[in-house]
Amino acid sequence: MPTTTFFNLPHEKREKLLRCARAEFARAPFADASVNRIIRAAGIPRGSFYQYFRDKGDLFRYLLGQLGEKLVAIMENLLDRREGDLFAALLDLFDRVQAECRNPATRPIYEDMIEIAGRNPDLGKTLFTPDGAQGRELQRLCTRVDGKLLDLRSDRDLEDILRILAGVTGPAIINSVLTDDPAEVRRTYINSLDLLSRGMAHRK
Repeated sequence: MPTTTFFNLPHEKREKLLRCARAEFARAPFADASVNRIIRAAGIPRGSFYQYFRDKGDLFRYLLGQLGEKLVAIMENLLDRREGDLFAALLDLFDRVQAECRNPATRPIYEDMIEIAGRNPDLGKTLFTPDGAQGRELQRLCTRVDGKLLDLRSDRDLEDILRILAGVTGPAIINSVLTDDPAEVRRTYINSLDLLSRGMAHRK
């Protein structure tokens, strides 16, 4: 997470640094992205960067966290519309992001995500990682899920279900915006949701 010093910066200066960071991570894979290029573009001293973030990874995780927050906010709205139906809301989320990424009017909202995902193929695996700040974002969803629609047998079941579904949904969303055949990705995603919804063990 960024330091208090970063959050105390003027809004415009914070946003400029984050904008330059997104541009750099979109230019090159994480391993090849350059802190020097980021600070030159942002017009800040190298020493100042390390007053804001521990390292490049800290900055990258924060950017992913911002994206995760955006998707969680959308998901909250979709859960409300679906009256707590988790599986229906997840498919709505997939369809909405995929459609908006391909719509010229709304694509700019996701432009950075598309470019960064293209440079970092494993991004989807960590997009909804339920740890730290992103874990707290996922926990917000618990209050909007109708538990009566799920086979919950312990207090932690819903949290674990969200964790499992996040691991399926993140890669599916990323793949859908990068592929030339989103319909096939959607079919695979629907099948994954169906398997998880009905359970995989044979019931005698």
